[in-house]
Amino acid sequence: MNVQQSEDTSEAIAVSILIPVYGVEDYIERCARSIFEQTYPNIEYIFCDDCSPDQSISVLRRVMKDYPLRAKHTRILRHKKNRGLAAARNTLVEACRTDWLMHVDSDDWVEHDAVSLLVKKQSKTKADIVWGDLIKRSHQKEEYVTNPDATYKKDIICKLLDCTVFHHICGKLIRKSIYDDFNIKAVDGIDMGEDWYVVIPLYYHATEYAKVNHCIVHYERRRSQALTAKRERLDVNYLQSDYPAVDIIWSFLENIETSWKQYLVNNTFNRLKINELH
Repeated sequence: MNVQQSEDTSEAIAVSILIPVYGVEDYIERCARSIFEQTYPNIEYIFCDDCSPDQSISVLRRVMKDYPLRAKHTRILRHKKNRGLAAARNTLVEACRTDWLMHVDSDDWVEHDAVSLLVKKQSKTKADIVWGDLIKRSHQKEEYVTNPDATYKKDIICKLLDCTVFHHICGKLIRKSIYDDFNIKAVDGIDMGEDWYVVIPLYYHATEYAKVNHCIVHYERRRSQALTAKRERLDVNYLQSDYPAVDIIWSFLENIETSWKQYLVNNTFNRLKINELH
């Protein structure tokens, strides 16, 4: 039986999967099918069309026809003009009607039992954020990334600051009230590093954490391969585009725990001497 044909909503936790859409016509079908075929039934789907210039939304609507029960719980929002990834993330979070959310990028895809695994772990632990492992894919290689188990808040924050843990926002089950109670938003126009500067306050304001020892999300790097190569070569001009995100994190740290700044300046950007900017 196709999992999307079940309308069993016995699971108490409703989850919103939030997907920004821009220029992904070659990838969105794979992404959409992976989320519509989740074994977990109690899901709403929200897509944000950031004025995609290609056929991404047409492809999405075609795929939705194969999942009529999922389509009934799917919304497609559209920006009047292209505003960027940060703004799309904000639009999606604001539109979320459930107590739990999960971001997925439209060129990535998730394991069929991803939501079920995350929800089951949350139900047992009462955690505010639940994450798992991931697979990074590119033309050259496939790498399984094992994220660390949940530990103390300071340990998690420091790992995020010194970039020893993958800080991608996608594939995490997050309690929405953290966004609402602490007014956590991405900054319109600051799209590079938006997951980094949003994840840190989310983890800081969360009380409990948990991790499942399974792959949750497949992180696609092919589409941004050229940019990734520049980052790995420490191309100074390219990495300077991350400075605004660093400034946001720096301001956040000033208000909570100044001693943590050292972890920020010790990461990759220290090799570019960004600490001299402050």
